[in-house]
Amino acid sequence: MKSSLTLLTALLLAPLVAHAIAPAALQTEYLENPLGLGTPKPRFSWILEDSTPGARQTAYQVQASSSAEKLAQGEADLWDSGKVASDETLGIEYGGPALPSRSFVWWRIKVWDENG
Repeated sequence: MKSSLTLLTALLLAPLVAHAIAPAALQTEYLENPLGLGTPKPRFSWILEDSTPGARQTAYQVQASSSAEKLAQGEADLWDSGKVASDETLGIEYGGPALPSRSFVWWRIKVWDENG
């Protein structure tokens, strides 16, 4: 009985797991992994990968950190946009303090679709 319940649960959840909107091709100032930028307030862009026809982004959250390790631990010590209700994916301007020359910044994006 337990194994059939597990199988039933897996089958019921499979469509939910298969539908996952995902950001891809992350860019800063329209470049992938730039080594240098001439602006203290760079713009971020991404595209969405989703196999569901008509799926769209309804919100995003950008987080920026001074190190990859901090960002991996969830620490956005430079900037956290918070959840922003928007379908925009191009030219999202960095909203933290001005970045000093020769500084490194790691960033990530989280997106939501119409299903949350």
